[in-house]
Amino acid sequence: MSQSNQAEKMGLFERSISLWVAHCIVNGIAFGKIVGNSITIRSEMNIATVNIPVAILIKFLNRWSD
Repeated sequence: MSQSNQAEKMGLFERSISLWVAHCIVNGIAFGKIVGNSITIRSEMNIATVNIPVAILIKFLNRWSD
């Protein structure tokens, strides 16, 4: 299969993955600067050494993968 045929079959996300990654990095850094120390509060939310926000996110990921 030629490269032009492969490019035609790829979606927008696949064709511009580098831009998506750069966008996420820049927005993540900006979000971290804006939010500041409030992330410390979330990182201290533990029950029996389990971080609650992380546990919730893992639960959502498990539901999406089914």
